Amino acid sequence: MGDRVYCGTINEAGSCEIETTQVAEDTKLAQIKTADLGGSGREIAHPEGNGPLCTVLHPGILLIALATFFITGDPIRSITILIVACPCALVLGTPTAVVAAIGNAARQGILIKGGVFLEQMGKLKNPLDG
Repeated sequence: MGDRVYCGTINEAGSCEIETTQVAEDTKLAQIKTADLGGSGREIAHPEGNGPLCTVLHPGILLIALATFFITGDPIRSITILIVACPCALVLGTPTAVVAAIGNAARQGILIKGGVFLEQMGKLKNPLDG
């Protein structure tokens, strides 16, 4: 008596009388459905320092792989160098962390539109100041 009943609640036995307090358009589920959760052209900014590092690292790795191929004549060795020296952690680290943070927030009931907003929250000195 007097308990809240949420959308999707299953009555397993007996009958119950339910009084609605909101129309469908005002529920959280409707707000989530109509929310623009897409990227909307906003991209995640890569951490400072990745750009200069990658511009030097990629050509350097390619030169080392080519030199290995010309010295040994073995394409497997040069491909191995490319695979081992791949800076995947640098390129994939930021987007993976952002997706994990958004997923964790969603499990806590907080919806975040994208990584840009996470970065802005990270720059706040006092969250109450906005």
